Amino acid sequence: MKYLGDNRGSVAVIVTLTITALLGILALSVDSGYLFVVRNQLQNAADAGALAGAALLGYAYGVADGSSEQLAMQEAIDYATRHLAADRSVYATDVAVDFGPASNFGVAGVNDWAIRVIVRRTSETTPVDLFFSRIFGRSQGDVVATAVARMAPLTGVCELRPWMVRDKGGNGFELNEEVTLYYSRSDVKNGTIPAPGWFSPIDFPVECSATGKEWGADAYRDNLLYGSSCDSGCTINIGDSLWIEPGAMVGPTLQGAEDLLGQTIKIPLFNYDIEVSSGRQQITISRLAAFQVTEVLTGLVRVNNVGIRGTFVGYVTGGMSTGVPGASLGLFIPQLIK
Repeated sequence: MKYLGDNRGSVAVIVTLTITALLGILALSVDSGYLFVVRNQLQNAADAGALAGAALLGYAYGVADGSSEQLAMQEAIDYATRHLAADRSVYATDVAVDFGPASNFGVAGVNDWAIRVIVRRTSETTPVDLFFSRIFGRSQGDVVATAVARMAPLTGVCELRPWMVRDKGGNGFELNEEVTLYYSRSDVKNGTIPAPGWFSPIDFPVECSATGKEWGADAYRDNLLYGSSCDSGCTINIGDSLWIEPGAMVGPTLQGAEDLLGQTIKIPLFNYDIEVSSGRQQITISRLAAFQVTEVLTGLVRVNNVGIRGTFVGYVTGGMSTGVPGASLGLFIPQLIK
C-alpha cells in the first residue's frame, strides 16, 4: 500500500491547472481591453455621425421636416464611415440610423425630434477578431456603440475647455484639419504662438468654473478636466469676453490633457484678424468649435515642454433661425444627448 502516499505526479497537475487559469485571465484581460478600445473608436464614429446628421435635420422642438431625414441619414453615415475601428474603416453596413422623439431612444423627459446612430461590429456585420481568447474557442467579439443627437437652440454652451485659439479666415477650418489647441515652447521659438507668453489657456467666470474656484492654476486644471460648469444654467456665449491666462502652466495642463486624449471637446475661438498683445486681457468669443484631441506631445526640446494637437470636427452653430422663445441669436447647435 506504499503507493497510496506517492504524490509525485500531483505537482504537474497543479502546475497545469495554474497555467490554464493564468492563460484564461490573460485572455480575458487582453481581449477585454482591446474590445474597450474598439468600443471607444466606434463611439467616436457614432458621435460624429449623430452630430453631423442632426445638423441637417429641419425641425423646431419636435416638429420634424421629413424631407430632411434622408439628407441627415446620408450625412450621418458619411461622417461615421470616416473613422477607423479595429484597424479598419467603419463601413456603411456597420451603421444604422433612425429618427424619432428622443424619449423613444432612452432619453428620459426629452421629446424633441432626434437622430440615433448605431455603429456596430457584430456577427451581423463584421465582428472584432480577438487574440488570446482563441485558445478557448472564442475567436471573435461583438461591439456596439450608440449616439443620440438633436438640434438645440444656442443660448450659450457649457462644458467648454479652457483653451481659446484663433479662428481661420475665409471659410474657416476644414473637417479633420489639424489645429494646435495648446501651444508649446517650440511654437514660441517658431513664432506661431498667438501672443508673447500666452499658450492658449483662458479663465471662465467663477460662476461657470467647474469647481467654483477663482482664476489660477487650480481652476484651470479643473476646467480642463471637467469643462465649464452646467449648473444653475451657467452658459458661455458667442460675444462674451474671457480673460486669457498668461504663462505655460505645464503641470496643470499635463494633469488634465492626458485624460482628454481621443475625446471630442468644445472650445471658444477668437476672430482671425484680432491682434493679441502680451499680458492679462480679455478677448471676445467669435465662434465655438469642436475638436478631437489627437496628440499630447511632451518633452519637446525641454522636459517641461508640452503641446496639444487636435483635429477639427465642426463649428458649434447651426445657423437655423426659428423665433423659438429663448433661442439666443437665432442659432441652433447639434447636441449629443446620449
